Amino acid sequence: MKRLLMCLALGAASCRTTGDATVRPVPPRTAEQTVQAQLDAYNAQDVEAFVATYAEDAEVLFAGAGTTLKGRDALRERYGGVFKKYPRNHARIAERKLEGDAVVMDHEVITGRGPDKPDPWDVGWVRYEVRGGLIQRVLLP
Repeated sequence: MKRLLMCLALGAASCRTTGDATVRPVPPRTAEQTVQAQLDAYNAQDVEAFVATYAEDAEVLFAGAGTTLKGRDALRERYGGVFKKYPRNHARIAERKLEGDAVVMDHEVITGRGPDKPDPWDVGWVRYEVRGGLIQRVLLP
């Protein structure tokens, strides 16, 4: 019971149940693992897996457009629409840099977005800020 309470206090993402029904804490993903899981979900066009890598109150700032998305529902709506409109949409990381243990910088190149964007479309450097195994903030050029 004590283990179960500890896991509940840490959050569901930090626990797992084994076949014998004991619950053990699972360490949160690193920032790089979290961002990679987000990229994998993006490329699979799995909007629920994509959104699950973000914190409930995450912010995505599009500097070039001067707009901000806030929260998982806004992410689900925006990226669900992108996945439907561009079924061949795919992101590739040209280069990745880590800043400490909480920031991932990806130089992203997107294909499959024509005719709205050049193909390939060099997005540039995207900054992901991660805490507790979830993306908190994204800064897009």
